[in-house]
Amino acid sequence: MRELNPVAGRLAMDIPSGSPEEVYAWLNALPRMRKWVGDRVVHALAAGKGFRVVNEPYEATIGVDRRDLEYDRLGIYKPQIMELARSYDFHRMQMLGDLVVKAFDHTCWDGQYFFDTDHPVGRPGYEASVSNRAAWPLSVDAFWAARAAMRDFKDEEGQRLGVVPNTLVVGPKLEGKALDIAKAEQYEGSTNTAKGLVEVLVLDDLADMPTAWALMDLSREVKPLLIQTAKKGDFVAMDADNDEAVFSKRQLRYGVDCEDAAAYALWILAFGSTGDGSAPT
Repeated sequence: MRELNPVAGRLAMDIPSGSPEEVYAWLNALPRMRKWVGDRVVHALAAGKGFRVVNEPYEATIGVDRRDLEYDRLGIYKPQIMELARSYDFHRMQMLGDLVVKAFDHTCWDGQYFFDTDHPVGRPGYEASVSNRAAWPLSVDAFWAARAAMRDFKDEEGQRLGVVPNTLVVGPKLEGKALDIAKAEQYEGSTNTAKGLVEVLVLDDLADMPTAWALMDLSREVKPLLIQTAKKGDFVAMDADNDEAVFSKRQLRYGVDCEDAAAYALWILAFGSTGDGSAPT
């Protein structure tokens, strides 16, 4: 089967898994280089806030009467069989899309919602609350406000992390407006100052949240989301004459199965807006 498809690969890290579940620990933020004076400053992984990701099995199977396939003069059945490979890609994207949809009310590794107003960043006892969430409707002004917030994200030492969003994530209903913001020379009668700063990524799952949108920095090796892969999609054809179902029932069976899971990784690489509030001031 194919590797993580290009769109999924932009959103998520593909993490191999060798057990039924994996436990992850993350840094509060990605540390920057500092002048080396005295001993190194060790940024410890937040093991106490580690989270568990459990792999789940998935499958898709179709059965075809052998005579129907043999007399398939219109070529109807074979393309449907080959679509099973695409169902694996769809499954992976659906897992990621579901994470984005739920990001406003589902927790990530630090115990906060993935998109939240008070992520704790800093050493224990000295945390600062950082927001990567708003309710601004999508507009050029909202884009600039979210971008400025992300560029001000700091590590536990108070150093800016250099987070620069390069992707605007929207659902189908905001696709036209997002493309205008990303590519148009003019926006609402004025010069579009945001042109060329981001690419647009449309997630069909966000159709359920028609006003929601997000900015993400997908330029790094580490991503906002992860897909944990214990078993890649495996296509199996049970169509040999000596297969039991073929011999006894004249049924050819084709299937694909995998074992994987998806989870939130680094919230600090994303900023989300529900889009159901007022414009930024």
